[in-house]
Amino acid sequence: MALNILIVDPDNEWRDKICAYLAGSSYATDCAFTGKMAQLKIYKSKFFAVIIDWETKDHSVIEVLKYISVNSPSSKVILTIKTPKVFDELGIEKEMLTKIGVTDIITKPFTQDQLMRSIEGELQFSMWKNASKKKRDYSEEGTSIKARDDEFTRIKITEFLSGNKSVFDLFVRVSPNHYIKLLHAGDSFDPETLKKYRSEKNVEYLYFRTQDRGLYIKYMNKLLEKVVSMKSVSTNQKVSLIKNMTEKYVEEIYTNGIQPHLIEDGKDICKHIDNLIHEDPKLSNVIKQLQDFDPNAYSHAFLVVFFSSLICNKLTWATRGTLEKVTMGAMLHDIGKLKLSKTLSLLDTKDMNEEQLKEYRQHPQMGVDMLADMPSVKEPIKQIVFQHHETADGGGFPRGITGIKIYPLAQIVGLVDLCAVIMKRKKVRPVEAFTELMRDEKNLQRFDQNLFLAFAQIFTTLEMPKGDKV
Repeated sequence: MALNILIVDPDNEWRDKICAYLAGSSYATDCAFTGKMAQLKIYKSKFFAVIIDWETKDHSVIEVLKYISVNSPSSKVILTIKTPKVFDELGIEKEMLTKIGVTDIITKPFTQDQLMRSIEGELQFSMWKNASKKKRDYSEEGTSIKARDDEFTRIKITEFLSGNKSVFDLFVRVSPNHYIKLLHAGDSFDPETLKKYRSEKNVEYLYFRTQDRGLYIKYMNKLLEKVVSMKSVSTNQKVSLIKNMTEKYVEEIYTNGIQPHLIEDGKDICKHIDNLIHEDPKLSNVIKQLQDFDPNAYSHAFLVVFFSSLICNKLTWATRGTLEKVTMGAMLHDIGKLKLSKTLSLLDTKDMNEEQLKEYRQHPQMGVDMLADMPSVKEPIKQIVFQHHETADGGGFPRGITGIKIYPLAQIVGLVDLCAVIMKRKKVRPVEAFTELMRDEKNLQRFDQNLFLAFAQIFTTLEMPKGDKV
């Protein structure tokens, strides 16, 4: 479904020109020429972005911004102006506009490229495309850089994959808050260089700036489109790449919150997982060996995503569409934990007191509330987020519903979520965690027996089925 864009501009010719261009770029557009009309349209519909001109009358821009902040806080707001001097003349600070919801400010006349970058938030991605043209600061390359560790995101050197050029600055860490630049964005990428750092200097991780994580996700999505179907790339490496992608995606959500463009990125990851499951007959052999996971929320998310998808693929009633819903729901299942206190989010449930458990059990509802203003997140995905802790015996939460009242896809995610918790607690591989889960007779009453059978088949099947479900 196309994303909705509202254009608010008193200049009929300019407004119609923008509407025509965006409609041709697969956006659904709506127009208003007064602030009052804009508020009425925002009241009736949800918009991914609102493009509003400073000259808007009959309810000023400030009034419309305040209205949006209350009634449609997830909408991106792009303010168009004739000249930056307008703020100086009126004594308005740009920071004030940011506080009341302005995402970006662009000056007329702007190019189509400028508009698309502002709407889609892909400035960094376009910078990757033009990386080779970018002026480089060679003075930094191979030299020490002092910066806080929380400004960097790490990736295992064995899991790093690039095209012919590095899409962002790449670093190695030599000590706390101390890095050396290995590659500059746009530099030719030489795999032998990484092998040298790994074998001769025992480098385990590569680092890039956290501000480039969104760029990394977009780039990897593009790369995985090709890699998943390449026979020259091993199954282990494909799984590692998708694992890393999923972890970085969840990490981006946990750091910067859920954003509309991240939902679209997530759907692409779902497609890659779907394709891998259906195209690679060696996948089950890799699954039996999975053990290299960090004990954090991001690795937990990957486990739940991956095994929920595999279970879904084993169920006779599940379609390719079902698989995509399960994958997306699994990626977002714990998003409500962002609303929990930081101390609580770090605790295992077995270590929580009654008061802490009460707060913890609110996270499914919190997750659904966070997704309420995301029109691209369909109801089945929201139900997975809301019901993934419900169990057939009625002992789950948040509502304690039983049996067939529980959404089947939520049960899949809930079963894998419990298995992933056991993996973390016991520090065991998936098959050992599944065996441990089955030993507890109470668990057999909590989930549909067909799900246990499908889960067991993952570990016993030597080859994945080659026939696609439709």
